[in-house]
Amino acid sequence: AALAAIERCRQLAPSRDTWRSASAHFRRRLIDNGWRVAADDSPIVPIVVGESGQAIELASALADDGILTAPVRPPTVPEGSARLRVSLKSTLGASDYDRILVSLTKNRRT
Repeated sequence: AALAAIERCRQLAPSRDTWRSASAHFRRRLIDNGWRVAADDSPIVPIVVGESGQAIELASALADDGILTAPVRPPTVPEGSARLRVSLKSTLGASDYDRILVSLTKNRRT
């Protein structure tokens, strides 16, 4: 079983690399569009929006557009740094990332 698990990890390595690359690219696009995100390659992308109410409203607006995110609020994160947790999936493609960006931009509160 251990050898099978190791082999499976080897088989998934190219997918992980593609996923990391997509995550880094998505984060760069978010930053280029004025969003605050951590510079990381994790498939979990925290988008800092500010106050708790803003995070809840934005998560709701994205849900209306068919995009599931989770608002993360104090005390889990510091006051004033509420965020949306976007979990990327290996099944997402460029058009999905575009759709998320369009929805974020459309629903951004200034």
